[in-house]
Amino acid sequence: MEEVLPTLARHATRSLRIHSDHENEQIAPPESSPSLALHEFIAGGIAGSAGIFVGHPLDTLKVRMQMLPAGSSSTSISTLLVNPQYGSVWKGVGAPVAMAAVLNAQIFLTYGRSTRLWNEYFDARREDPCVLRDAVCGGLTGFISAAIMCPTEHVKTRLQIQQKSNVLAGSRETSNVVYRDSRHAVQHIYGKYGITGLFRGVSATALRQGPSFAVYFASYNHLREIAAEHRCNDSLILSMTAGGIAGSLSWAVVYPIDVIKSRIQAMPLDSKLNHSITAVTRQFLQENGWMGLYRGFWLTVIRAFPVNGVIFPTYELTLKALKSTETTR
Repeated sequence: MEEVLPTLARHATRSLRIHSDHENEQIAPPESSPSLALHEFIAGGIAGSAGIFVGHPLDTLKVRMQMLPAGSSSTSISTLLVNPQYGSVWKGVGAPVAMAAVLNAQIFLTYGRSTRLWNEYFDARREDPCVLRDAVCGGLTGFISAAIMCPTEHVKTRLQIQQKSNVLAGSRETSNVVYRDSRHAVQHIYGKYGITGLFRGVSATALRQGPSFAVYFASYNHLREIAAEHRCNDSLILSMTAGGIAGSLSWAVVYPIDVIKSRIQAMPLDSKLNHSITAVTRQFLQENGWMGLYRGFWLTVIRAFPVNGVIFPTYELTLKALKSTETTR
């Protein structure tokens, strides 16, 4: 979820300030050129993909922990890693990588446009930090992103929990299909269950994305403003730290709904069981209790920091390489 957010939060905020300066001065600064916007988009997509690769193994372990039945003795990482039924922790990585550029574009455009509209109608001091603006616009961006995230994470989740015995996690039913990869999973799910099959769990995804993005954008930008006030000049360390803390905070708020989302998307597609949020939550709490809603949470906290640690250097190096290529032309 947070693989593309740090760089987007960073250059969306910068674009917001440039837009404000442009309105005041009526002169387009060099930073607002279309080529720079394209470079930032490409760098953001590459950095986001790098973050996905780094964070995917821990994400897979998190999802598998979420699927474990109550009272399971296989809750340790070592047990999940050596379990021959699950296979590689890289299962399902294809879907989020394939959609990284699309998600990158949607978040950048939605957040950038919504913040400019906010400033136009509600805030005359456009260059000033505003936690409420970041939270509202971030939340709106998150809700809209569910349209991209839902099918992507549905496919990812099914591959992550798919066992070699064809038994779907959390179910006594068996599946006659073993998905070879993300493309095969999409083809099968869409071919047999249609678009509604691919979008299984879209409501839960939206309930997770909205609050998560609201917390992330608000806390990330606020932390950067605090650091700026204290004259912290190391932008790389600052961005990594702010991104890690913001990612951990956003996950702390929405992790329970992420567990329910994973459960909904892991249910057999032809099951007659009620897969609504309320029904799945009620059943989950009866079997696992409230503490079960945070099973595997610490993995997401650990994951947030190395993901941000890879994203920012990758983003900066890619942007630098693109700029140097443009200069030599």
